[in-house]
Amino acid sequence: MNKKDKSIYNKKYLKQYFRSFHGVAKRLYHHMKERSKINNWNFSLSYNDFVEWLDKSDYEKIYDNWVRKNYNNKLKPSIDRINDYGIYEIGNIRVITWKENWLRGQKSNKNIVAYTKNFSIARKKRQYKFIVIDDDDNIISISNNQLKLSKDLNLNVSHVNACLLNKRPRHKNLYFHVVEVVK
Repeated sequence: MNKKDKSIYNKKYLKQYFRSFHGVAKRLYHHMKERSKINNWNFSLSYNDFVEWLDKSDYEKIYDNWVRKNYNNKLKPSIDRINDYGIYEIGNIRVITWKENWLRGQKSNKNIVAYTKNFSIARKKRQYKFIVIDDDDNIISISNNQLKLSKDLNLNVSHVNACLLNKRPRHKNLYFHVVEVVK
């Protein structure tokens, strides 16, 4: 098996794994841990405690519905913090669909205020001219407007910003590279 065949095999295997019951659970845990790290929140939940909690939650029901609906991303299981100001811990988390979590985030005044504040601060400090590249090294876009690009490509602008600040490796299998920093 040559390198290209191995790469294709690995991508197919990873896609299957990340769609599996345990693969999705592992990613949910990883995302909570990473988000806690990025936001400098205390994170003491072990993976075993998380899996034990998942067994008692609606995870299986939501996961099965996601599989039945042909892996529609809007129906994918997602971890929601019940209290937006709290951390990821048993008692402050629940399993809902990605769409429900997204809609809840859109309605949250805290998130809107934080987003507006962070975006305006980022705009005042510096502006980036950057390129967007996919997994196959194709240039998708060259831009200096994170918000417009995020809307055009259906991306999360804060994730794009985190990629540009090297706090995140990629977003939705796209890579973001700063070409020039404009003051």
